[in-house]
Amino acid sequence: MKYKIMVLTLGYSLANFSLANDVTIKPTCTANFEYVNVNGKSECKITDKFQSELDAANDGIEKIQKDEDKNEKCKSFHFNFDNGTKKCSFVTPVPTCGDLTGRVRFKDGDCVQASEFMASDNSNLINDCFILKSKIEGVPKEISDILVVSESDDKKTLNVQKAVKKFNFYCKSDGNNESDLMQVNKIELLNSGSIRKGWVYGVLTLPYKIYTKGHTLSSSAMTIGPYLGARTSLADVGFTYALSVGLTQSNALLHGADGKYVLDADGDPIENKQTGITAAVGLMFDVSKSAKPLKVGVFYGRDYFSDGESGKIPHDGENWFALQVGFDFTD
Repeated sequence: MKYKIMVLTLGYSLANFSLANDVTIKPTCTANFEYVNVNGKSECKITDKFQSELDAANDGIEKIQKDEDKNEKCKSFHFNFDNGTKKCSFVTPVPTCGDLTGRVRFKDGDCVQASEFMASDNSNLINDCFILKSKIEGVPKEISDILVVSESDDKKTLNVQKAVKKFNFYCKSDGNNESDLMQVNKIELLNSGSIRKGWVYGVLTLPYKIYTKGHTLSSSAMTIGPYLGARTSLADVGFTYALSVGLTQSNALLHGADGKYVLDADGDPIENKQTGITAAVGLMFDVSKSAKPLKVGVFYGRDYFSDGESGKIPHDGENWFALQVGFDFTD
């Protein structure tokens, strides 16, 4: 049971982190200051409430003789004492773009990309959605969600349209004709820290499984099968929530109609390979950022076998964890 809770908690936490960040990052200031952009000048402006506190701290301070006493008064109001002006003061902060693992920084009044590391692979982006995290050349500031419609022949430029989010992993175009298309640089978009979402499919292998009953490691029931998933990203990591149903094989001892094991010439029981079905859910992470990217992840599932002539198959109906290696064939 604790394994189930661990997997569900990890998936829930990642999903909620992603959902919480599905907004365009805008410049902000620290407490007691507000971000303003007037006539192209971006700065942090002191709030009226904080200004009132500063005025109260400086009220009558010129009547205090000693600098030490002035300093104590300023500290009581949580301000600094300025030896030059002999008054209480503060340090004006600069606008920031929050902390997105160094992906975004403040520049010229906007939050712009600060990393050259792609969170997602660069496989086929058509019909994928991007929640923009910084300003992208070619896209107006007021647009935060875009849908990739097509790609140039040299695969360097993407034709995108304003998108409307329908579900967490799905969006649709907000435009209906070519006049609504915008052109963006593919690599700039992938490097921008934006969240990419869309559906993916591929094939995976699960060579080793750790069965929760008895905590045994086994390679006797290797699984190969397709998967369907929904991609998203978190900071510098692209990952996929995946569902897989595939085939698995395991060895069982062959027995006859009398219920006894069938023996070979040496008197050893004969093993018979049986094919079953595996159902699993998991999280997959992009390892390579190229076309048909390599993905690794962790899956939680169960194997199902029919008894057949071999009797009970080892680990039939048992839950397991497995590390996964697979390729994304979406493109």
